[in-house]
Amino acid sequence: MASGGVWVLLSRLVVAATQVITLGLLARLLSPGDMGVYFIIANFVIIASTFVQMGIPQVIVKRCAEAFETGGRQEVKAMMQRCLLLATGVAFSCLLIFNFGLGQWLATSVFHSEKMLGVIPFIGLWLVAMALQRSVGEAFRGIHNMRMASIFAGAFSGIVMALAFGAIAFWLGTCTLEQAVWISFGAMALSLLVAFVSLGRSVPIFRPPFSLPSRSLATLALPIFIASLGNIVLTRADIWLLGMYVADDQVALYGAAARVIGLLGTPMLIAVAITAPVIAQLNARGDREQLQRIVQLVPTFLAMPTLVVIGGLVLWGDSLLSLLYGDVFYAGASNILTILAIGQAGSLIAGVSIQVLLMTNQQQAVLRITLVCTLAAIVAALLVVDQHGINGIAVVFAVAIAVQALAAMLVCRMSLGLNTWVWPPLLRRVGAIAALLRNRPARQRRQGSRHIP
Repeated sequence: MASGGVWVLLSRLVVAATQVITLGLLARLLSPGDMGVYFIIANFVIIASTFVQMGIPQVIVKRCAEAFETGGRQEVKAMMQRCLLLATGVAFSCLLIFNFGLGQWLATSVFHSEKMLGVIPFIGLWLVAMALQRSVGEAFRGIHNMRMASIFAGAFSGIVMALAFGAIAFWLGTCTLEQAVWISFGAMALSLLVAFVSLGRSVPIFRPPFSLPSRSLATLALPIFIASLGNIVLTRADIWLLGMYVADDQVALYGAAARVIGLLGTPMLIAVAITAPVIAQLNARGDREQLQRIVQLVPTFLAMPTLVVIGGLVLWGDSLLSLLYGDVFYAGASNILTILAIGQAGSLIAGVSIQVLLMTNQQQAVLRITLVCTLAAIVAALLVVDQHGINGIAVVFAVAIAVQALAAMLVCRMSLGLNTWVWPPLLRRVGAIAALLRNRPARQRRQGSRHIP
């Protein structure tokens, strides 16, 4: 976990840095109107790619980790083949539906954007590449190869994207919306190709015998898929709704603040990444004492610095936005930044409660919590958007995100007897755990198998 945590941390730092660089470059290359449309497209791709994933990435992590606990290496290979075949089939089916009707309808009837209509083919390819990359990356995580999982969790594509936009800024100084979308897709496609090649070298998924997807796999993935879709709607649908009701420059303001807040979720993403397979293994083993330590100590260690950063954003958000985006126009999003930061703080306090429920066969509880919070947020947003605009939307979604995480935290306590909230006194145990890890033989610290024959 310590070694994996380092890789995940490095990956998230790279992702955060490349996102900041990319956003800064795009703000200088695109007009505010085109920037607003790009935010709408990027958030749509994230939401739609979650739909295309169908919960399969989480299933890969859970099942592969359980197979490692029981020593079933061939089952790991078979599970990967079933999941990746299912993921690929679903992805290309969705691509056909999107490119031959759905995409045009969304652009013209939902977002009322002629600019979006002109890049429909690239949007479809972008969302399919993102969906498949997530599945391949989680396959690495399922076999405890945190290094490769971290590289393909956004770091590789983020570096390619930042370099591409940097080259355009240096040589041309301007960029069209079509070029921005094309580059975003190209970076994701290149990352997916390299990820598939690397996975094939670690696990012989391209060699017979081949295992086909089963109904039981779809049954397990369905509640996870619905909950994941609801969760991504909670975190992304705010910009989507604003794209339908407010001017593009207002969307740009909100999107600028939302992207900064998205970076604050990095510590919990790291916590989820390094604890998910461990939670599944310890739950299969029945070791509740060790499970309790893991699900509370890791999030606490990672969340405390972020809470300090949130305080800084509340105090100096306008200066940060102006500096980051290179235009005083974006300082107008400081109120949005403050509201969303407070909501993010509430979510951080709950730790990895949602992931604990998903990895301990409590998918139905996550489904119910997420659906209630998502539906309530959408209804409330529709009621306030006309009168309160971007400020009203910020309040609605900040509250919904915090309530979702805190409700999952309570369910973990009542149903599983596990405490997942951030608890600073636990930090005094970090030294003892680090000493234990240093004294273990190197072969025991190694994170599972890098290659499955």
